[in-house]
Amino acid sequence: MPTSQKKYKACLFDLDGLLINSEEIYTRACSEVLTTKFHTSQGLTWDVKSKIQGIPGHIGAGIVTKSYGIDNAVSANDFFEIVNAKQRELYGECEILPGVKDLITGLVKDNIPIWICTSSTVVKYQQKTTHLQKELFDLFDGNVVTGDDERLNGRGKPNPDIWWLGLNLLNEKLGLIDEKSKIKIDECLIFEDSVHGFKSGLAAGGFVIFVPDARQLELLTTENINALVGKENDNGVLLDSLQDFDRRVYL
Repeated sequence: MPTSQKKYKACLFDLDGLLINSEEIYTRACSEVLTTKFHTSQGLTWDVKSKIQGIPGHIGAGIVTKSYGIDNAVSANDFFEIVNAKQRELYGECEILPGVKDLITGLVKDNIPIWICTSSTVVKYQQKTTHLQKELFDLFDGNVVTGDDERLNGRGKPNPDIWWLGLNLLNEKLGLIDEKSKIKIDECLIFEDSVHGFKSGLAAGGFVIFVPDARQLELLTTENINALVGKENDNGVLLDSLQDFDRRVYL
């Protein structure tokens, strides 16, 4: 069914790089560690960053250390912890991205169920969002599942499990228990900014609203994009910003 004719019942959201600018914080922290502590010639570039977006941090750390030839100097776990420490210094600078507050406010006003499904740990989620709680995150009313949730059994993105868990929790909170009344995953919009996240949402069975960073988009060919969203936008849709999302088309 064409997107414009299908109406969805719930919205599931990634966090980093989609709702807040924390991806910029990650890049700054990682770049500073690379150049000042390990004396690389450059910081984290988007060709490497695009490989680690949306996946668990300790896995991404291994990719970074190998990509910059420092894997003999530091283990992935140690690099992960060093970068984490630098990130914590910067999390207070996280800001809400354009279009986000208006979208979430509108969804709440229209009684559309919303849930955050983030690869971040619960501690990191709190560190990045506490100062933005009243401005945005109170609107989610605690509807958050994080990547360290034991129910995921370590199966983070690009596995689809976190979306299924988020939807299950959403249905439980709404009191939708029997199969007939439950919101199904193919009745959900999944909002993501990374390729790994897109693949995760698609594997889950949702329709993906893809809002990548412009620098990420530059690395994708037309063939890459078509392979993700589908030639007829049957898997999802590509947007430059959440400001461009028209909820009247989908909800």
